[in-house]
Amino acid sequence: MFYISSWRLYTEKASEIINEALDKGQIALNDTVWGGPSGDLVIGDNFTAEEEEEYADYVDRGTVEEYLNS
Repeated sequence: MFYISSWRLYTEKASEIINEALDKGQIALNDTVWGGPSGDLVIGDNFTAEEEEEYADYVDRGTVEEYLNS
């Protein structure tokens, strides 16, 4: 999972952070973006059982590609 804190999103553009992660191969265009209640983001293909509990309050924002094009 690729985590982006709400503070980082406040100080940098989400699209720039995500594009950099794409360039480095840390995430893929078809990975899902989940938004957290505090404004943070988690990006990945699937949650593990532990992560599912930890990120239960997160909302599906679509794939990376959809998120960048919205």
